[in-house]
Amino acid sequence: MVESANPTDASPVWVWVKTPALDQVLIGKTRKLSTRSSLLLLKVKLHDSEKDSVESDNHDVNWGWTHGTIAAAEGSDSQSSSEILVTVLDELSMHNNKSANLPADSFETGDIVMDNVYENDDYPDDLVALTHLHEPAVVMCLKKRFEAGKIYTDDGPKLIALNPFKEC
Repeated sequence: MVESANPTDASPVWVWVKTPALDQVLIGKTRKLSTRSSLLLLKVKLHDSEKDSVESDNHDVNWGWTHGTIAAAEGSDSQSSSEILVTVLDELSMHNNKSANLPADSFETGDIVMDNVYENDDYPDDLVALTHLHEPAVVMCLKKRFEAGKIYTDDGPKLIALNPFKEC
């Protein structure tokens, strides 16, 4: 479960941040996106916590996006108006619980996109109904619906069916 960056803030602003943008700010270089084998390792870690002994040379899975919040900068003189302070709250990211100042144009360049927040993880049956429609929103919606046993999702007039077999 992801917790709020600021416990006194009842409704943080959840966002998705491109991992390469965070890498550039936090470690000074961009890492390679994960291969299919790393994504299969993620599947093992997510669905079978007892298989933690499975290791890879890449300890975190970089699928291109990291979940986090925009931290409030009220009364802070250190926060420049040309930057956005983002706190990463994503257990699968090597940047979990770290904060980064990203350029103010990160929304315009697509490095930061808004997250869809649904009560009780009740994601819509049709992707067209997503408030914010972008790659991480679609992936997260399909993931949450799959975890809830809902393998069919509409995409307007098209039907997306996910493989119902959790173990192959």
